[in-house]
Amino acid sequence: MSDFDLAVRRWREQAMHNAMRRMPPALCSKIGSYMGANVGPKIDPGGDRAVRAVVRLVRPDLEGAAHEAAVHRIWANIGRVFAEFSVLPKLLGRTELVGEDIAREVFSDPRPLIVVYPHLANWEVLGALLCIHPAARDRRKCAIYAPQDDPVRAAIAEQCRAQFPADLIPQGPRIWKQFRERLHEPRGSVFAPVDGTDPVGRRFPLFGRAPDHRGAVGKLIRVAAASGARLLPTYCSRKPGARFTVTVMPPIDVPHGRLGPADTEAQIVRLNEIFEPLVRAGLDDWYMAVEAEVG
Repeated sequence: MSDFDLAVRRWREQAMHNAMRRMPPALCSKIGSYMGANVGPKIDPGGDRAVRAVVRLVRPDLEGAAHEAAVHRIWANIGRVFAEFSVLPKLLGRTELVGEDIAREVFSDPRPLIVVYPHLANWEVLGALLCIHPAARDRRKCAIYAPQDDPVRAAIAEQCRAQFPADLIPQGPRIWKQFRERLHEPRGSVFAPVDGTDPVGRRFPLFGRAPDHRGAVGKLIRVAAASGARLLPTYCSRKPGARFTVTVMPPIDVPHGRLGPADTEAQIVRLNEIFEPLVRAGLDDWYMAVEAEVG
């Protein structure tokens, strides 16, 4: 793509974002749903194969039209998430927080903290809501994210995320070093997905696979153990009309110190027991179905 073509595309995408930003959230989300379901599979056939494989694995009872409907719903949610970036601040007033007492207690605790969550519904709402929680005001917060390949959409996403009080750390070669450094800051807090990209192909949730300490979740657990950080499991669920519920669950205290492979894998199983049922139940709203490896 030439510099001119890129500039035109950047202008077009920004204009669309500006227009959607002025829309009622439910309408913006509905447009994204339509685009995701009808355009997404065509422009990302590899992702469509992954979505179909996940549906076959998690819902083997679905066949024919029922299977296609499940695939359609997943792509619709993917489209909603992209569109909802444009109205992200408006979504906070449409989100209920469950587990307020837990959030207040954990954020008030001076120990380092890792907020862990799956890519369910709109996890950006989850991060934004908890970042501005009154009890988290004095914490040093950062959020890990996977940069998009598309430079235009990546710029819009970062522009939207930057509205909230957390430093943004893109995944990359130095991510684990940065992760550790942040947790050693006073009252350090890191927001990290448990089902994000894993360069060594050891995905999470397990979906029947054996745990592997070498994967990204294993590294996250070892960093928590070494730093004395607590894990705070959370998740987001979607309601009709671009409304959400963010649920905060009781914190997990990982054994402090250096964990070996067996102990790390025991903690992976512990996390899987929390998150795999949520992903299975919320499969329609699981964004990472488009990147999952289920073999």
